Amino acid sequence: MRSLNRIFCGLLAAVILLLFAGRAHAAQRTDIEDLDVVISVQADSSWHVEQHFVLTSDSSLQEWINLQPSVDFTADGVRWQRDSRLDVSSIRADGGSVAAHVSDGELCLSVSSEETEVSLSFDCASGADGDPAGDLFCFALAGNQRSMPAGEVRFRLHMPEAVQADNVSFARGGHAGEAVPDVVWNLEGTTIEGSLSGLEPDESLWIRISLPDGYFHAAGPLSGAAALGVYGTLILTVVVIVIWLLVKRRRLGGVVAAEADPPAGLTPADIGCVADGAVEDADIAALLMHWAGQGSLQISEEEGTHGPEFVFERLADLPLHAHEYEKLLFGEMFRDGDIISSADLRSRTGRQMIRDTKRRIRRRFSSPPDSTLAPRSVMLSELCLFLAAVPPALVLAVWGYLTSYASAVAVLCGLAGFFSGLILGGWHMRLFDRRHSMIRPQRSWANILWGLLLVLYLAATAWAGAAFCGWYCLIPPAGSLIMMLLAPGCRLRTELGMIWCGQIVGLWSALLEKGKKTTGSDSMLIPYACVLRCSRDWPKRKGRGRKPDWYSGRRTPPELHTALRDSIAGRERRSRHAGTEN
Repeated sequence: MRSLNRIFCGLLAAVILLLFAGRAHAAQRTDIEDLDVVISVQADSSWHVEQHFVLTSDSSLQEWINLQPSVDFTADGVRWQRDSRLDVSSIRADGGSVAAHVSDGELCLSVSSEETEVSLSFDCASGADGDPAGDLFCFALAGNQRSMPAGEVRFRLHMPEAVQADNVSFARGGHAGEAVPDVVWNLEGTTIEGSLSGLEPDESLWIRISLPDGYFHAAGPLSGAAALGVYGTLILTVVVIVIWLLVKRRRLGGVVAAEADPPAGLTPADIGCVADGAVEDADIAALLMHWAGQGSLQISEEEGTHGPEFVFERLADLPLHAHEYEKLLFGEMFRDGDIISSADLRSRTGRQMIRDTKRRIRRRFSSPPDSTLAPRSVMLSELCLFLAAVPPALVLAVWGYLTSYASAVAVLCGLAGFFSGLILGGWHMRLFDRRHSMIRPQRSWANILWGLLLVLYLAATAWAGAAFCGWYCLIPPAGSLIMMLLAPGCRLRTELGMIWCGQIVGLWSALLEKGKKTTGSDSMLIPYACVLRCSRDWPKRKGRGRKPDWYSGRRTPPELHTALRDSIAGRERRSRHAGTEN
């Protein structure tokens, strides 16, 4: 019996507590007093909004205060709404603490005091009007996400150009809701000012303004970032064109003297670098054959698991007149003995040796006294590539900011556009040199891939620019393309570089023409003929079809060069006697 009494008393106490809690919760009340809204509308469809109000509550609260503003564009009788973005720039609260965050375009305030005076400002925009055929501006002066009543609502709206009073109206429950006749307002010039006495919970007040065609273009076709992107691109393009014309004028005075013998002091690997600024595995293979022709190496061929393997045996040291990079590579190859194989050159240590050698050769011909290109012209060419990447970077940065109103997103978009432009520009420089080189085979797939990526890059720039500068969006990608294409032509050869090029052209011509005589021996000319890609007819010429004494195998000189290149690079060959040219 006592246990039943205890249970009954416990249940009665719980019911009493719930009743008091419900009354206490019902007693909680939150009000918005004196809501002041100031809106400044710009001609580029952007707004700056300032709000000031007082929150009174029995306890801390978390409420949605403002709805995302919107603007509707009407084109050809079809109305469509542009998304807008919020950027909360400042929030200040007096009498209590306040925090804010934006979610799906709506602003949420969390207040932790009973009475808080709040001042906040934010920016929003829907982007440029792509079709100026009729605009409808709508803005939520007081949003409907409030679960609290609001006192007097006062508003002031500044428009960029004059509007007609007959085109201004107010609505409840959304921009398409019922009209509100009790709004007191007046229009003076470009400013609309008015007030409304009280709003119930979940009730909104919207202003609607029907605007004439092209209203948001009243400030002109270009403004702000759009003008910077377009006019800046035009200026940079003119600068690059002037640089290109000045360099071209100096280039016209150059004289090239062709000679029929290998240039003094240039190895086959040097010729590859002088011709197009690159050093490839084919040049290193020709260098090994050059050492063998001098009597320093003996090359033997063996059949390996995945293709031919070559054995290099040191017979003597390199001549005293050998270049420093030759002595370094030769010494590293035979540091542990007199015999190594092509498998050793494919190892990690061997690949690093070859990479270091390529870098030393490029460094030799890119710095005095043996530089083949004028250093100042190389700097101008790199400057042109740098300038070519600026317009897309600027356009993508502005687009990133307008779509997110986040500075971090704008910086990331700008950096992505800039470095993408630099990569494509450097790739174009390499393809340009290869297209104008007589010793390198053309790689159609590389040109096609580069072209596709360039089209995507420029199309993305134009698409991003269309969001805020209309058809002017074509100017930044066009200017970037012009600057990128002119950049390789801004380089100027030095006098020594022109002499070497003349000697290379003469040697190439002499090796191609069967009746032409050269003073060099066949053993010494074989590596040069392979690098210059004119060794295909070498076996057909009288007395030149035999194998060199420094090679033990069954291949002709061009086949040996190709197999050496592939073996060093680790490429598998299906045919032991493949005769593909480099």
